[in-house]
Amino acid sequence: MVIIMGKILESNITELKLKKDINKILQENNIEKVYDVCTHSRLELVNLGLSGSQVNDVIVSLQLLGLDLKRNRSKKNTLIEKYVKK
Repeated sequence: MVIIMGKILESNITELKLKKDINKILQENNIEKVYDVCTHSRLELVNLGLSGSQVNDVIVSLQLLGLDLKRNRSKKNTLIEKYVKK
């Protein structure tokens, strides 16, 4: 499970199968990997230019892979830290 989750986190955001406009905004903000998305909170994604419904799409796509966004006041996403190579 750890190896699979690590590969998912290292994969490109296109693996999330998001709409093109969402991918474009994420890539413009140097968010290229699934891990990069997980290190942002809902509020941070809105501040990058995503709408509320677009953020919801991102959340659903992450949840389908067993992942989630960082919580708004957290310094890091503890859910994914155990899968990341140190």
